[in-house]
Amino acid sequence: MANLQLSPDLSDALAHRNLVIFWGGDLPQALTGLPSRQDLAQRLAARINYQGRDNSLEAVAQAFAAGQHGFTNELNRIIIRELDEQRHQPQLVHRLAAQLPASHYIVTAYDGLLEDALRDQRRPYNYPIIAGVSVGNLDLLNGNLPTLIWLYGRVREQQSLVLTRDAHLRLVNDPANAGLLNYVRTIMRVNTLLFIGYDLSDVDFELLYTHVLTTAGPLMRRAFAVQPGLDPYQRLTWQQRNVELIDADPLAVLSSLLDLPLPPASDLQSPTPNPQSPVSGLRSPVSNPRSPISGL
Repeated sequence: MANLQLSPDLSDALAHRNLVIFWGGDLPQALTGLPSRQDLAQRLAARINYQGRDNSLEAVAQAFAAGQHGFTNELNRIIIRELDEQRHQPQLVHRLAAQLPASHYIVTAYDGLLEDALRDQRRPYNYPIIAGVSVGNLDLLNGNLPTLIWLYGRVREQQSLVLTRDAHLRLVNDPANAGLLNYVRTIMRVNTLLFIGYDLSDVDFELLYTHVLTTAGPLMRRAFAVQPGLDPYQRLTWQQRNVELIDADPLAVLSSLLDLPLPPASDLQSPTPNPQSPVSGLRSPVSNPRSPISGL
């Protein structure tokens, strides 16, 4: 696979371990093995004969929940069945991303295959953080290990899923999430951000940008987004927001990043983690990956 000419800012971020990867759910199923957000929206829409103009997953999920008198249990069960992780393994795109010396993975996809890829490579990482479920003490995270944060929940914790428009608004307005969102905004201000798996024209990314990115204040570093095929107007819009678009296949981008100069392998390992921390420490590579509370 031919290497791309990527910005020196990305090479610098890798060398200094200040790359933060935002991992979205818009990658095609051909890459991830799982349906994308748009695939999920279309399947939900077919179930309820949805006729709305907004075809985003948030809008269709909102309409589905309205038909269930506001309850989301059935909606959650459908999404869990569609993203049945028991039948899927990490794909090449997950394995490549897991090899990068990123300091954080901010995940808005609902599956846990990225974590599984880290575990399969026996790469230590902090105990995963899921908004509304397992936040813990963020001050005790081991800074030498990558941290995975699921902002929109994941299927392993059914009640954590953020699917409807209302749920997105609750996420950012609930005081219980203030500490986590402020933590995310802080690391965004001082690190280089790379967005993979997002459709920048989709309402999901606009919600993320509006409620998380813009409230973080001006980005001190240029951000990057892997987004093939945006028109010139959209490209200019995101450039004005200090987001440079990479018009290339995600696999090519990840492969090229891995070919850039990296820190020594020893820098990716941690000494003994703080045993008193309820959050930090090695996530055991041999623990049960399906258990939300398996070993630190």
